[in-house]
Amino acid sequence: MKYFEIAEADLQIQNPISEDKLMLVGEISDVGPDAEILDLACGKGELLTRWASEYDAKGTGVDINETFLSAARSRAEELDVAEQVTFEQADAGEYPVADHDVDVVSCIGASWIGGGLRGTLELLKQARRDETSLILVGEPYWIEDPPGEAVDALADGERDKFGSLSEIHDRAKAEGFELVEMVLANKNDWDRY
Repeated sequence: MKYFEIAEADLQIQNPISEDKLMLVGEISDVGPDAEILDLACGKGELLTRWASEYDAKGTGVDINETFLSAARSRAEELDVAEQVTFEQADAGEYPVADHDVDVVSCIGASWIGGGLRGTLELLKQARRDETSLILVGEPYWIEDPPGEAVDALADGERDKFGSLSEIHDRAKAEGFELVEMVLANKNDWDRY
């Protein structure tokens, strides 16, 4: 955890996504004043606080890192949305997701909470209010088949830990999920991150 606190100390958005794209995802998701959001592994809470500020949404952010949650609470105060959002310190993978009935449940860039994409989708599914609720997942993907050295550099050395966009789509579809929209990080987003 300390590594991420140092590496991401100056980042408000702790993922390779621009502010414009973060807000675009909220727009695509039709987030509005009645929207209830659960954001797992929320980091500094930028998705939740910005959507509360811009769209008047409400919700809960969950993260294991108290330093990040402190920053999220400060950001909520700064944006005058502290009454609309709450932040809880917990392991997102063990958090009682099923206790929530939300319009949007998200986990952007932290599919490790469910042991990978499939497990994370199953975890997030538990918080849906109904079949119209949206699940948002941010997942790294291979642009081209990775060389052996890149696979070896992964902690578990497993090429299938991530997939190409079509493989990710197929994995989600195999779990019974329908892809509605994609907002992709580009080279500039990765460079900024």
